[in-house]
Amino acid sequence: MRNIHIMRKIKRVEIFGFWEDKTVKINFDDNVNFLIGTNGSGKTTIINLVAACLDADFQTLDKIQFSRIRVVFSNLKGEGNKQTYIEAEKVSKENSLFISSTNIVFKVKKVDEPEIAINLNEREEDSIYRYHSELLKQRMLFDKMSKSDDIKSILNSFVNFTWLSINRSNNRRFVEEKGGESSIDKKIQELSIDLAKYFGVLDRRYSIETERFQKNIFLSLIEDETDRNIFSVVKDLDFEKEKESVKQIFLLFKLKESEFKNKLERHFKSFEIARQELIKNSSISTKQFASLTSTQRLHSIVQEWNILNEKKNDINKPKFTFINEINNLFNNKKIIINDKNELFVVTSSGKKFDLSQLSSGEKQLFIILGQSLLQENNTHIYIADEPELSLHVEWQEKLVDCIKNINPNSQIIFATHSPDIVGSYGDYVIDVKNVIK
Repeated sequence: MRNIHIMRKIKRVEIFGFWEDKTVKINFDDNVNFLIGTNGSGKTTIINLVAACLDADFQTLDKIQFSRIRVVFSNLKGEGNKQTYIEAEKVSKENSLFISSTNIVFKVKKVDEPEIAINLNEREEDSIYRYHSELLKQRMLFDKMSKSDDIKSILNSFVNFTWLSINRSNNRRFVEEKGGESSIDKKIQELSIDLAKYFGVLDRRYSIETERFQKNIFLSLIEDETDRNIFSVVKDLDFEKEKESVKQIFLLFKLKESEFKNKLERHFKSFEIARQELIKNSSISTKQFASLTSTQRLHSIVQEWNILNEKKNDINKPKFTFINEINNLFNNKKIIINDKNELFVVTSSGKKFDLSQLSSGEKQLFIILGQSLLQENNTHIYIADEPELSLHVEWQEKLVDCIKNINPNSQIIFATHSPDIVGSYGDYVIDVKNVIK
């Protein structure tokens, strides 16, 4: 799921011929941006156009009235004034036989690489697509998607973004309405599957670390330990803490407590007697020395165990942060994850139910924060159109902070009506009436 390429954020957007005779120029902050304006001001159209450009979305680019858009990305260290950008331009066709009279020329320019120009119309064939049977439509759509792999591959090498419009389905053409299921419920279902896969990836990362820990245990059995190491370790050892750690290690390897409890107690009782003799500088027996040596070896394993726990916490930190953030917002209920990485809701009274039973606002909050989690802490552009819809005012006030807590490396670009969602980020507001000239 991780992208090995270095991702970029949006620095500037320029749109020419917007609404036929307008020009739009917007400078974006690396972290948070709010496009605000009244209904009909153009904020949703602008954000749709930017998202379409990032995705080489022919249909949206074809529908919106503009002549050229350029999205310029932030530079990396050492790149100076060199530019990486995406550009879409509508160019008049000659001898066009189709309803659409323009070609959409899509350009990509990366630092130190030549500009690439692609005719999106040739890959879309959308005018013909609209007049064929359903079977042929799907065949042509599949062919178009295959042809567009090269575009997506180029864009994915430096653009990592999520376009979230709560009322849109991810699979715009193939999705059918079945049994009256709402689009937001489909999104919940899709997101739950994606999150379960992501949690599975985290589990596998931890399993790799656990296997490494097991190997280190066996290797420790043949390592030499000097007397100095033994004496310095056992004198300062926290008796109860060490015993509890060893207990947790046994439990990790699926041993029942009844299988080791008595042996563990006897071992540490013998160790404490030997340690007291050592502290008093008394002579110790061979058996006592063996107890000290055994405990020292256990201590080296416990140290590895502590490292494993730190790695476990680091690996699962994104998941725990997501769960904590969303549960802090929910009232009288919380999200839980079972052993199969499936997500459920549990009420304060202990009742358990599926995510589909959440309220519309709770579903929307789950979608917004869940999408942020799937960004995996990578540099990411998070675009959303009116994410405040159906959200309680208190949630709106906390939304941006929650998203940034889940992924501090995200660049947020929201189109919004709500002053509550802006909150303390008033310096990051872009009033569209000031950028449309």
